[in-house]
Amino acid sequence: MPHLAPMSWVLITIMFWTCFLMLISMTWWQQSPKFEFSQKVMTTTPSPKWSW
Repeated sequence: MPHLAPMSWVLITIMFWTCFLMLISMTWWQQSPKFEFSQKVMTTTPSPKWSW
């Protein structure tokens, strides 16, 4: 196993937690009553990134 610099470990950890938190927030949004509102906002937003 190659030795990684402390900085790369920090980046890996940040990336991991970002993905983890995004997954949690996505499932939370789907269970939340605000989800319909957010979906309405997303569909009215022209950004193709958020099109469902």
